[in-house]
Formats: sequence, structure tokens, C-alpha cells
Amino acid sequence: MAGLKRRERTVVGVAATTFAAIAVLLLVILPALQQVRLSRLEAQRKQVELARLLGLVDQRAQIEERHRRVAAAARELEARLPRDPALPAFVDSLGRALRLSNVQLRQISFTQVPVAAGNDALPAGMAAVPLQIQVSGDYLRLRAFVSALDQMPRALVVDRLAVTGVQNGVLADLTVRAFYAP
Repeated sequence: MAGLKRRERTVVGVAATTFAAIAVLLLVILPALQQVRLSRLEAQRKQVELARLLGLVDQRAQIEERHRRVAAAARELEARLPRDPALPAFVDSLGRALRLSNVQLRQISFTQVPVAAGNDALPAGMAAVPLQIQVSGDYLRLRAFVSALDQMPRALVVDRLAVTGVQNGVLADLTVRAFYAP
């Protein structure tokens, strides 16, 4: 630097200062600003998560009540699932439903292949006995029969109910699945 003129030393000094400033900017300030931006994003994410968790805490009583209701419904369903098809007991229950509703049984048949609505996959540990029932009577008796099916001790579902008007009332074709847990 001794052999340089004053003006050249000034230029070199300014260039060195500028270089140092750019180096500090690139190596220190920009990474720090990036870290600040990332920290803000993380803080926002954590605020959203905290708000979600506080919302869940506020809903805890509702969630626990819903869990109790679902658990009770699961226990009730499990109690309505025999360990085998138990067809004699099911036919007895069906007979009681027929007598209580005073509908006339026209036909009952156990089907081998489930009908279209019954093709839905059952959860693991469940099986179903599909059957078709044809009954006749008036509307109120048919309604009583469907209600009696709903009150049966066996878990079942009516997949299809087709009603046709006949001279003395209605003719109903039902497709039913009676569930069990093998």
C-alpha cells in the first residue's frame, strides 16, 4: 500500500470496505434474516396448532360424551350378534314379529348370494344370513311388522323393501340380512 498514491489507496480502501460490507451482508445479515423469516413461519404454524389444540380442549366434554355414546352403541350391537347364524332362534323371532304385526307370511327364502345392497363388504368378524320375505296385509300392519323387525334382539338390516298395492291391502317384498359374529 505504500507504493500507491493517495487516491489509489482511497479506492482500495473503499473497495475493501465495500467487499467487507458485502461479505457481512451475505454471510451474516441475509442468513439471519432468513432465520427470522423461518422462525416467524414456525411461530405461525405453532399458533395455528395451539389454536386447534385449545379448540379440542374446549370440546373435550363433547368428545368424551360422543365417545361414551359410540362405545355404548358398539356394546349394544355386539350383544345383538350371536356367535353363529342361530337360524332357529332367528326364525322364532321372525315368527313373533309376524304374529305381533298380524301380517300374513307369503314366502320366506334364505338366499345363497347376497343381493345388490347386501354386496357391501362387512367389517372383519361379521357375517350375514341374507333372506327374502314376502308378507301381505294393510299398511298399518306392514308398518308394525317393519317396526317389529327393528325391535328384534338380532342385529339385522332391511336392504330392500318393495310394496305393491293389492285388492285387500299391500304386498311387501323385503330383502333382509341377519348378522352374526363367527
